[in-house]
Amino acid sequence: MTTESIHTEYITESFKHTGSTVADNKRLSVYIAGPMANIEHYNFPAFNQAEKKLESSKIFRKIINPAKLDQNDRALDSTIELTDEERKTIIIRDLKLLVECDSIFMLEGWEDSKGAQVEHALARYLNLKIFYQSRAGSVWS
Repeated sequence: MTTESIHTEYITESFKHTGSTVADNKRLSVYIAGPMANIEHYNFPAFNQAEKKLESSKIFRKIINPAKLDQNDRALDSTIELTDEERKTIIIRDLKLLVECDSIFMLEGWEDSKGAQVEHALARYLNLKIFYQSRAGSVWS
């Protein structure tokens, strides 16, 4: 069994726990959230890997990967601190994208990220489906 099929099974199981089926949720859009600051290459590889796994599940019609947006906006040097104005511009852009989604996928370590905490709180407030990446790489909601 491939990593992608295992990943799809975890997502499928998470839908069962919410009383839904994969067929009911094929039209979901998902926003990927997680830590970036103080992580090598702003953690872009983890965001990009999550996007590929979510795509392979064939459950989501749209996947918003903020790392892809950021990759064109800044150098991949995680030692450079963003200004308050840059941070404000980025979080406003990201929150606007999040409110257009049906669900959010929280990468491992999101609890240590102020931005991801804000995104998680907004997702809860909006009653979005929330999926979490566990330390083993599995998904649950």
